[in-house]
Amino acid sequence: MRMGRLIFNLLVGLVLLTLVVHTWFSLTHHASHAVGTVARKSSSRSSMRRGTGVMWPGMQLFVDEADPGISEDDIDSQHDAELTEASTSTLPGPTPRARVAETRIAGTDIANRTALSPAMSKTTASPPSPLSRQDLIERAKNVKAPRASASLNALLSRLDSVAPPPPPPPPVFKPVDCLDLGPWPCHESGCPSTSVGCKDMESQCSWTFGRLFQKPPSEHLRTKLVSALCPKTCGVCSVAEEEAEAEKALRECKSGGGKKNACEGGRGVWGAIWKEAPPEGENLNYHAPTTIEKYMELTDGSSWQEKSKADSHGCTRYFKVGDRGDMRQTVKPMLKELGICEAKDDSHADFMWTRPWEVIAAFFRAKVIQPGAIVNSLGGLPQQIGQKMSLARLHVGCMKRNGYDPLDAIPKSAPFCRFTSRAFAVRREADRLQVAYKRFQQYTQQLDADRPEKHRIWILKPQGGFNQIGIHMYSMSKEASSTEEGVLQWMTQRVPEGTWVLQEYIMNPMTYKGHKFDLRIWAVVTSLDPLRMHLLKTGIPKVSQWKFSKDVVDTKEQCIHVLMPGTLECFTDARADVLRPYPTRTDVPEWWAAMDPVGEKFWKNVAWPSIEFKLVELMLLARDPILHIDHSIKRKGIQYKRIFFLQPDIVLDNNGDAYMVEVNTNGYMIGNLHKDFFPLFEEQRGLMRTVGANGFPQAHKYMKQLKAQTQKFCEKSECTPALEREIWELVHEDMHANQGWYRIFPTREDRPHTRLLKQAPQYAKSLTILDRLSFAWLERKWSPKHTHDQNASVVVLDQK
Repeated sequence: MRMGRLIFNLLVGLVLLTLVVHTWFSLTHHASHAVGTVARKSSSRSSMRRGTGVMWPGMQLFVDEADPGISEDDIDSQHDAELTEASTSTLPGPTPRARVAETRIAGTDIANRTALSPAMSKTTASPPSPLSRQDLIERAKNVKAPRASASLNALLSRLDSVAPPPPPPPPVFKPVDCLDLGPWPCHESGCPSTSVGCKDMESQCSWTFGRLFQKPPSEHLRTKLVSALCPKTCGVCSVAEEEAEAEKALRECKSGGGKKNACEGGRGVWGAIWKEAPPEGENLNYHAPTTIEKYMELTDGSSWQEKSKADSHGCTRYFKVGDRGDMRQTVKPMLKELGICEAKDDSHADFMWTRPWEVIAAFFRAKVIQPGAIVNSLGGLPQQIGQKMSLARLHVGCMKRNGYDPLDAIPKSAPFCRFTSRAFAVRREADRLQVAYKRFQQYTQQLDADRPEKHRIWILKPQGGFNQIGIHMYSMSKEASSTEEGVLQWMTQRVPEGTWVLQEYIMNPMTYKGHKFDLRIWAVVTSLDPLRMHLLKTGIPKVSQWKFSKDVVDTKEQCIHVLMPGTLECFTDARADVLRPYPTRTDVPEWWAAMDPVGEKFWKNVAWPSIEFKLVELMLLARDPILHIDHSIKRKGIQYKRIFFLQPDIVLDNNGDAYMVEVNTNGYMIGNLHKDFFPLFEEQRGLMRTVGANGFPQAHKYMKQLKAQTQKFCEKSECTPALEREIWELVHEDMHANQGWYRIFPTREDRPHTRLLKQAPQYAKSLTILDRLSFAWLERKWSPKHTHDQNASVVVLDQK
């Protein structure tokens, strides 16, 4: 009996040992074959890659190498997308073969494209899946024969000694409570100081420390992304969770479920990235009152207050700032220098500078916001102009307003709707591509007919991204754009998973000494109705350190097209043509002389007026859908001043036409952080004075004369008491305009953009009664006696 059991155990052990040995040989054979294949593909791909980069572990490029329809450029473009998106997804490979199902939705062609990878579509049988080491361990646990189990354990030990398992991938850095780390020492060429923090690297969030530094502060940082250690500065906190939540809510709304208010309104600026609902607060059915009697129901939105004497602490005005770094380190000291005291809570603040409010209900807190307070938020405005798709959305609305087909090129003679270049929404969800590709193809043909180019560059940028993170530059050849199938194939090969904006690139920009530039423009809206808007007289240049080139081979050179003034690599590369001195203003002879087209006359009479016009046009378009919020606040008798700080990025073409790339609405104040490139501290202080943060201290010199003038005006024009106070506010802002700030709306008709907008019926209907009364007031040509000092600041003289 015992002998039979022993024989049985030996037989089981031999069978199991044979199985393990067979599995081991199969495993090593397939592994060596796979390693060789991946190595060959990686080597081939690396040789095609322009520039440097790393191949992320686990990434696959599914390409049928025998397919003549796929070029090296196609593989290159796909590899670029993979490198950028490696931390979030692995994309299906490019293929010219696909199943395309087209449907007609709201007059647009939507391509739902199911991409079939050639490498995956082959019908050859796949080899049997080899047992893993873990499978062998599990089988060993189920074997009761002690000798067989011992033999298996011995074999596993031998396998471990011959071929140890690969080390686990490095842990993914997960920031705790979204805190920035640093600073880090910096002692090499190009360092701004002996230590650098996250704010110094915010333009390189997508880089690794090894790419940013010639020698990283420590070796373990070499492969770390800047965004991983600076999540707050780079804006990557909880992005995945927000997107997942937004996508879930969107699906619920589509299926008829979800909360009513969430489905009727859109997400805010800092929320979801694919928006089918209108922005929060939008109401296209509201119209402003058409009689002065109806305006009698509305209070004003000025900073007028009855108090003027100092309190027991010696303070006449109080401020409150948000907890963001620039607010504490730049805005707070600035306000203290103006003689304003810090408030303990919002209810005692005369001036509040916080992150713009997105929740509309926040504007109706009468118990929290005291009369005459100034708040740097306008209800609904950041949602209208601050999202990635905002400019494209407003552009479509502008085209409809002017009677143009939204997907056609603008007629050459038309002056309107040129505030941004054309953009198309693109979404890729696994194997489905959603885009109006037929109209896109027609648009490219219209462009080639009007402005022919050898090729055309398109910018692909993620909705919801910022700081140039995730931006791709792609060239489209004439051959690709000549047919609908060519366009669809081009998009399929280049658009990664996610939601994107595909925007036309300005192929012939104005240049500074042969370098491309864009301008950060500073503007402030100080009233919505009547609309008042001020502009800083200089743009803030961001100039590339490389000579401009639109050649196909330079399409992906971000140091030419995107990174301005540039990263360390842009300054040290062999192609660098470093500008010394770097231009810091656009209102000086040195700037005008270095422009192409050249000259002060061209800049002052063509380029800069184009910027003024595009900003005012944008605000008139954005105001209509949110005007009801402003009027609702005033109807409830909640009297305080709402302002908004705009920072659009603008590119000028070689005709002097301005195009907005995006509008930054976060109210960021840089202080002296980058003073070598952007010395703007005094201009920021001038903004605070212009909007009335310190209470318009020169007003007492002219207030008596001003009241007499407005009384006479209102006797003839039948203006309301609220409008009279708005006129006072206009004059106060003009008389406290500081450091080159000046009003661009309203103006008299001697300004071309005002004359053009007033004469065009499609814009004239957007002008309210208060706008027209403001124009009438300006035609009186009265203002307190004043002059300007050397800093372009108004100095009020004694009135006689």
